[in-house]
Amino acid sequence: MLAKELAGQPYNKAEHRRHLQPLLNNRSEQSIEFKHANTSAVLIELGFPYISGYKPRSNYQSLLFEVVSERLAGQHHLLKLAAEDVQRSIVVPTVDDILKVLTDPPKPAVSNRRADEPTIRPYAAARPRLAVNYLERESRNNALGLAGEEFVINFEQARLIKARQERLASKIVHVARDRGDGKGYDVLSYEASGIERLIEVKTTKYGRETPFLCRETKSGSRKNAQNIITCIACSNFAMIHDYSCCAVHCRIHAVLIRRLILRV
Repeated sequence: MLAKELAGQPYNKAEHRRHLQPLLNNRSEQSIEFKHANTSAVLIELGFPYISGYKPRSNYQSLLFEVVSERLAGQHHLLKLAAEDVQRSIVVPTVDDILKVLTDPPKPAVSNRRADEPTIRPYAAARPRLAVNYLERESRNNALGLAGEEFVINFEQARLIKARQERLASKIVHVARDRGDGKGYDVLSYEASGIERLIEVKTTKYGRETPFLCRETKSGSRKNAQNIITCIACSNFAMIHDYSCCAVHCRIHAVLIRRLILRV
C-alpha cells in the first residue's frame, strides 16, 4: 500500500485487510489496523513516510521495530519511490473555501513510559538507521516549501478579507521569498486588530502526524518588541499527487510554538 501511495496509484485498505486476515490466523480487522498504526510510528522514527490514514501509535514492541527496519532497508524499489517523492515538485492547491481547511493541531501522543525509563528506546538507539532520512530530505524540498508558503498567504488573505480588513490583506509579505530566508519566519501577516502576525510555514505531503524541523529563531531588529511566531503546518499537501482532489485533503493547523521577545 505504501508503494502505491508514493507512486500515486489507488489502493483499497479494506480489501488489503481482508487479504491479510487468513494469513494472520483470522485476526480481527481492528487488530490489523492497530498493527498498521504501530508500523506508521516505526516508519516515522526511521525518517520514512507512512501510509496516510494510519495514525501512528507509538506503543509498539521492539520486535516490530527490528522487522520493519530490516525489511525496509532491503526494499530498494520502495526506497527509490520515496526518494523520488520527497524531491518532487508541486503546485499550490486550490480550494473552494480555503478557510475551511483549518484544523486543530494533532494531539501529542500519550506516553506510558515510567519516569525511570529512558526517553529513547534502547533497541531504537542500537539499531542501524536508514542511510537517508527521507522526511528530513523532504523538509529541504524548496519547491514544496514555496508552495506551502504561497498557500498560507492565500489563507491569510482570505482570513483578513472575511474580517473586512482588505487593507491589511494587501500588506501581507512573502518574507522568505522577497527579503531572504534569515528572518526566522516566512510570512508577515496581520491580526484583524493590526498587530503583526509572523508565520513560520512547515509543509509536508504526508500525514498530519509527520514531524517537522523547527529552526532556532534569532532576535531581529523590529520596532514591535512582542511579536509572536506562529507556526502553520501544512500536511497532506497535494495528497497522492492528484491535483484534482488535493484540495479535499489539504489541511493546515496553526500552532503557537513559543512567544519570542524580539529586541531592538
